[in-house]
Parts: sequence; C-alpha cells; structure tokens
Amino acid sequence: EGTTMPQKIAVRAIAILLALVVDALFIFFVTGLNPLSVYGVMWSGTFANMTRFSWMLRDLSTLLCVGIALAPAFKMRFWNCGGEGQILIGGLTAALIMVYQGNNLPLPLLFAAMALGSIAAGALWGFIPAWFKSRWNTNETLFTLMMNYVATSIVACMTNIMRGQASSLGTLNKATKAGWFPVIMGQRYTINIIVVIVLTFVMYAYLRFSKQGYEISVVGESENTARYAGINVRRVTVRTMLISGAICGLCGFLIVAGKDQTISTASANGRGFTAIIVAWLAKFNTFYMALISFLLVFLERGASEIASAYSLNEYAADIITGIILFFILGSASSPAAHTRRASDMHSSLIAWIMRAIPFGTIIMYGALGETVTEKSGNLNLGVPGIMYLGGFAGFASAWAYENSAANPNGFVSILIALSCAILASMAGGLIYAFLTISLRANQNVTGLALTTFGMGVANFFGVFILNGASYSAAPIANKAFSAKIPVLSGLGDIGQVVFSYGFLVYAAILLAVVLHWFLTRTRAGLNLRAVGENPATADAAGINVTLYKYLSTCIGAGICGIGGLYYVLDYNQGIWATTGQIEALGWLAVALVIFTTWKPLNAIWGAYLFGMLYWLYQFLPSLLGITMASHITDLVQMLPYVVTIIVLIVVSMRKKKENQPPAHLGLAYFREER
Repeated sequence: EGTTMPQKIAVRAIAILLALVVDALFIFFVTGLNPLSVYGVMWSGTFANMTRFSWMLRDLSTLLCVGIALAPAFKMRFWNCGGEGQILIGGLTAALIMVYQGNNLPLPLLFAAMALGSIAAGALWGFIPAWFKSRWNTNETLFTLMMNYVATSIVACMTNIMRGQASSLGTLNKATKAGWFPVIMGQRYTINIIVVIVLTFVMYAYLRFSKQGYEISVVGESENTARYAGINVRRVTVRTMLISGAICGLCGFLIVAGKDQTISTASANGRGFTAIIVAWLAKFNTFYMALISFLLVFLERGASEIASAYSLNEYAADIITGIILFFILGSASSPAAHTRRASDMHSSLIAWIMRAIPFGTIIMYGALGETVTEKSGNLNLGVPGIMYLGGFAGFASAWAYENSAANPNGFVSILIALSCAILASMAGGLIYAFLTISLRANQNVTGLALTTFGMGVANFFGVFILNGASYSAAPIANKAFSAKIPVLSGLGDIGQVVFSYGFLVYAAILLAVVLHWFLTRTRAGLNLRAVGENPATADAAGINVTLYKYLSTCIGAGICGIGGLYYVLDYNQGIWATTGQIEALGWLAVALVIFTTWKPLNAIWGAYLFGMLYWLYQFLPSLLGITMASHITDLVQMLPYVVTIIVLIVVSMRKKKENQPPAHLGLAYFREER
C-alpha cells in the first residue's frame, strides 16, 4: 500500500497518543480530575500486583482466542459476526457433558469429550451460515448476527432445564470438581493461557505458510481470481468457517472448564463482538492481535479501578475505549401462566396487541433509519449505540428542562427532546460516516465500535442524572409523548388497539410511507438507490456519491435516535435506567431491515409482527389455556431472529432483484477505480 511496517506502526502510535489526549480532555472537562492521575489508576488496575496481572492474562487469553478464531474467516472476507453464539454453543455442550457425564468418565476422557463436543458444536454453528453463503450467497454478516441470539435463547432454555428449581445455575460439579481444569501456578485458567499461546503460533503459521492459508488469502482478495486459479471457493468457505466456529467452540470449553466452571447467556461477555475489532485492527496477524487484546483488556480492567478510586461509573471506560478505537480505525484506513375463560382470552389478545405495537414502534424507527443508511451501501452496525445516544439525549434534555423551568410545558418538552435526540444521533452517524466514507474504515468494525461508544456515553452521563438512584424520570415529557388520542381512544376495543398510543407511533407509520414514496418516486431517492447499487456508475452519471452517503447515514442515524427517544420517554414511561434493553432493541431493528427486504412499507407490519413474536411467551399460555415452562419461553423469545434467518435464506435462494440488499452494501467506494 506504499507504506512500510515501521511507518504503519508509527501512524498507529500517533493515533493512540492523539486519542489519549482527547480522552484526557474528556476526563478533565467532564469529571474535573487530573487525567494523569486517572491513567495512573487505570495502570494499577492491571499492574498493581500479580493477582490483577493474572486476571488480565485470563481475560486477554479469552479475547485473543476469539480473535484467532475470527481471523481466517475475516481474511477470506467472510464477516463472521457470530463468534458470540459459537462460544455459547461450545460452552453449553461442554457444560452438558460436564454435568451429565462428570461422574461416568475418567477425567482425561471427560476433558477430551468436553473439548471435542465443544469444537464440534462451534463448528456446526459456523457451518450453517457458511453453507448458505456458499450455495446462495446469503449475507453472512446478518446471518451470523441472528445466530448469536438463537444461541443465547438455546443456552437460556437449557440452563433453565439444568437448574431445576434453583434460582441460578451456579457452579457446576462443585462437590466433585469433575470437568474443572487442575490448578497450575495457583490458577485454574493457566491451561487457558497455554492453549491460547499455542493457538497464536499455530494460526500464524497456518495463515502465513500453509496451502490452505494461501487459498484463504486468494479467496479474500478476489473470488474470481481464486476460481481462475482452480481453487474451490465453496469448499474453502465452508472449511474456513468450520475452523473459525471450532475455535470459538473451543473457547467456550476453556471458559467453562478453566475460567467460570458454569455456563450462562453472559458467558461470552461480548467477547465475540470485541474480537471482531481485534482481528480487523491486527490485519489478521495473531501476534498483533495479542497487543490489541492487551490494550482493550487493560482499558476494561482500568474501568473498575476508576470507579472505586474516584466514585465514577464504569461506563467511562466505554467512552475512553470508543475514542481510542475511532482514532485507530481512522489511522488503519488509507485516505483513499394459568388457564383462562373465553373473556380472559379476549383480554389477553387485546393486551398482547397493545404491548406489541409500542414495542414494534421502537424497532420500526431503528429499521427505517438503517434502511435509509443501507440504501446508500453503508452497513451501520452501530444502530444500538445510536439509539442509546438518541434515547439519552432526549431524556436528559427533557429532564433538565423540567428541573429548571418554573412551569414546564409538555409541548416545549417534546420539541427540546426531539431536537436533542436527533442531533445527538446524527452526530453519531457523522462519526461513522467520516470513518467509513472519508477514511474508508471497515464498516462492520466501525459500527461495533460506535455501539460501544454510544452505550458508554449514554450510561456514563446517565449515572450523573441518576445521582445514586436506581432510575430517574421526566414525568411531564412522558405525559406529552404518551398522550392518547382524545375521544377515539375510548371507543372500546377498537379505541384501545388503534387509538391509545402516543403520537410517535403514528408518526412512524407516516414516516414509513414517506420513505417509500421518497425511495421510489423522487429523483433524489432513485439517486440514493443508485449509489447503493453501483456507486461507480452513479458517480459517472454525475451523482455526488460522497454527499449522498453522508446525508443518508446522518439522516438514518437521526431516525434511529427517535426510536431510542420513544423507548425512554414513552415506552419506558419517561424513566432512564442503566439497562441493556436498548442494545437488544437495536439488534432487533437490524434484523427487521432484513426481514422487510429493505422496503419501508414492510417495516410497518414487520415491526408489529416482531413485537407480537417477542411478547408471545407472555400471552400464549392464557390464549391457549396452557401452562408454559420457563425454559420454553426462552425458545419462544428467539422467534424474531429465527424468522429473520429464514427470510434471509429464502431471499438469497429466490434471487429476486427487488428483494436483494443493495449490491454495494458494506463495501467502501474508491473513486479512482472508475
């Protein structure tokens, strides 16, 4: 690329130093603390004593293991965003063998069975999207994302079965310690560290020196070139994802046997997403991955030290980490219940619909905003972070207005909250646009970094508003946003189901209609679609590709932010609390874009269908007059993701042009290549 390795290292080092300067400004002006003192405390979080250092090595080995697993897939340009699910499935398999065969097998055979079972389960979870990709070119980014949530629901279901009447699964085989790694050098996770060190060398050699590694590189550079050279692209795709999933499954085994001695939906702890950033920034070099993993784990561990030393909240680390990641990403890119009577069933049906419509409205805004963005060819996986920014900015501005005005007015509160939510979300979209359009940073990695940053900003500043309380409220804004339509809302069942919501519910429907008209009937909308399908052709036709991409990304982000605002000030009754609910809704919005095949009008009924599927577990027992076990509800909750995967597969198989994603989705545009 015209730059030597020392030059690349120097650029990265300068980027990190600049990021630390920006972080220092954030620390000083927001918290009033001495940045050097804060950095010193963060340093002590890892290096204060050997115990903390060993904890850092434990967390580093887990993150690095997942990064190693994703490296071959990413080098092949197969965007495996399903590491989280592959880890969970592998860990669950190990846990099941550990529990049900722990007393039947000798320890060496038990470890072998756990390891092989985890590897096989992870490989299977990687094989499924790879097979559909190789056969019908199904979008692997979206497919693997949905597989994460299917895996999460399966783990929730199985752990509910395993724990029986207990309130939590707890430590597995606590009495016998069957399936636990032995203590070596004072720690059970020493074997984890050793295994990951070996994997680091093996994967480096595999990718750099083996024939299969060469095939992966050629396929990643150009599938057509690979075919011309006689390489079986389908076989390479499936084989590489088997390897990627197998190592993620092995990581699940290491977590269960060496780190946690249990399994839960939180066992992966977001490592599957963080490792995407690690693998991409390291350019698939496993030794560089170790350095980047260390940096991220160092920041994470320093967060707890900041919280205890300065009485700050741990979300400060998300902001600090997000800023550093943004700078590195920029430098890495060249500027080129019970049985009911019939009447109760009727009431349950009404309640189900009334729960589904507001829920669907949240993800409808996210899906509509992401549809606008994706129509330009930008795949923004930062939707959850943007919705966080919009939700918090809207709430914070309304809260500040209500607590400062002598006689706060509901209409004024609406204007302030909407304006601040849209501006904050568009600012997040602008960050993404600058990095991915101007600096041509990888869209997947940048989006995930934006999710981390947005969540960190919202939760960090949200703690100041909470001021020690479990939640904070903006009651006047809530009343204004959730006001029902007078008279009509009182017309019996019809009034309840159709007219008893806040104005943003009806605004979402109107927005979907307007966007459909814009994309299909206006010159600007057709230009936008042309940019997403073939930016080089659009550029040659005189369309300003960069301008359209920037505008669609920022406007789309603003629409997503309204979804976050609606969640806080209407759906959640004007209450802000530091929970992860908005993140889950953001991913559902991404899923809805696929489900609706990038058509705004489909988002209307699709969003409400998702809402009904999501809340099905709560109302199905009363509707059918049955009692549903708790572990079955976990499976029911994964239905939106399963349906999305099915739609993605069917769309890929049918290959109807009008149902396909934009042809240039997720790809950077290089103007000089016209």
